[in-house]
Amino acid sequence: MPLMLRSTEGASRSMKGLFLSFETGLKPLLRMRQKGKFMPAFVYMVRCSDGRYYVGSTRGESVEKRIQEHNSGLIRGYTSQRLPVELVFSQEFQFVTDAIAAERQLKGWGRKKKEALIAGDWELISALSKRKSKTSS
Repeated sequence: MPLMLRSTEGASRSMKGLFLSFETGLKPLLRMRQKGKFMPAFVYMVRCSDGRYYVGSTRGESVEKRIQEHNSGLIRGYTSQRLPVELVFSQEFQFVTDAIAAERQLKGWGRKKKEALIAGDWELISALSKRKSKTSS
């Protein structure tokens, strides 16, 4: 079962402050509106058939639809050669800018840190976030 974190307040109050939240006056313009209500945005991580991870973001009612699009071959690119994919993490955001910021942040993480996120291991994420000090030689 993938770890799913839901947030209606944006990224700044979720994930223990790991993701950035951009405070701009453009946010209301960047939200999608469908049938009179706003559509959420998601950041998601999938495990590909070769064991690699792919991080993406999407807008819409659910992230599951996006995963179906990946698995049906509708999404060209990295995952199309590594099917099927399995959802291992997702987080909902109120604003697409926050989902994109989270996507960029996750794409910069190494495999161990991504796996700690999937496991919900906040202590390990924190430890992996600390810079390694250089020793003098």
